[in-house]
Parts: sequence; structure tokens; C-alpha cells
Amino acid sequence: MDEFEIKATGKQGERIWTRSHYDTAKYIADQTITKLGYEKAQVVNTFGGHRSDVLYEVSATHSRDAVADERNKR
Repeated sequence: MDEFEIKATGKQGERIWTRSHYDTAKYIADQTITKLGYEKAQVVNTFGGHRSDVLYEVSATHSRDAVADERNKR
């Protein structure tokens, strides 16, 4: 099973959560911006102790979903 790390950063510092489902990790990243007021959140896969490139990134002004982008290329 995969494990996804969500890291939110902002004026209030840095906070990290982990979840086992990508969609849940994206939802939490979105909520850190809209509900908790963080400036930026990133989701990476940390399965097996290895860190992936950023899969999802969100701020108040943009979001980028590398997984969806890759699926759309096919």
C-alpha cells in the first residue's frame, strides 16, 4: 500500500500529515489552504522510504496535479 505525505507550509510554520490514499492526501492538502490558512501544500509518495517528486501542489492561487497530467498524456 502506498503512503502519501502532505506537507503544509505558511506563516504558522510547517505541518506534516500522512495518508494511504492519494485522493485523501489531495483533499487534506486542499483543506490546509482553504480551512487552516497555510500558504502552500505538497503531496509526495513516501512508500518504502523513498520520496517521489511532488505529485500534487496547491496554494491559494494555483494547483498542479502531476498524476492527472500524466494520465491525460495517455
